[in-house]
Amino acid sequence: MINVIALLGPLLGPGRWEIGNDGRINPAKRVLSPDKPFRSANLIKHGYDCSWEMDVLFEVVYRMKLVPIRCLSCYKVLLKPTTLADVYRIEAFQQAGDYPCKVGMEIRPTVKRPWGAYWYTNSIEEGRERFREIRDWAKHGLFDDWSILLKRGCTEYEQAVGPSDAWEQEAGQVAIEAAVHHGVNHEPLVADQPPSIVENLHEQWEKWEEIMKPYVTYHEKQEDIRRRKQMEERG
Repeated sequence: MINVIALLGPLLGPGRWEIGNDGRINPAKRVLSPDKPFRSANLIKHGYDCSWEMDVLFEVVYRMKLVPIRCLSCYKVLLKPTTLADVYRIEAFQQAGDYPCKVGMEIRPTVKRPWGAYWYTNSIEEGRERFREIRDWAKHGLFDDWSILLKRGCTEYEQAVGPSDAWEQEAGQVAIEAAVHHGVNHEPLVADQPPSIVENLHEQWEKWEEIMKPYVTYHEKQEDIRRRKQMEERG
């Protein structure tokens, strides 16, 4: 029998996650955060609850040593805008569509770019199809090929576990995740970001653009140098 209390021990305590009278664990009340750096679209609609996989399963249950099962089949198209104007164009495109996606500030210290836009898929085949769609859209005056790629899972997993092409489902993971889901009264978020949070987010984006301007200018110059060298090498 899997000891769910032991697995989730770091989350348990007064004012945090608590064990109810039915013996199941009740997480702290989930609320919409005004501090998220991304504007999302259709993630909840398509059943994505990444904070559960990342914050609970990966960080607590697996102690950052295994990738959660659902995340093993997650492939994301990453588009790398360099200006806030492009971020707003991507935001409008994403909000008008039906794909699960997000765009916003890359505030993680391990990500060396100011902005990121992501489209989520559930398989390598779907990921490749979405990649072609987004690449074709992005070519119309927005980005070059170097600005877009298809990646598996989250960067945090690669940093902790290793290259994504080596990820495999381990024996016992199905039983562990089933036990955690059964033992926790988990309620996914059911609300999208309301206008008040979106307005606040846009203000944060404006401030972020000013902060990151020196970074973007430097890397644009480095990219120009790289391209000129490529042209010279090609003759």
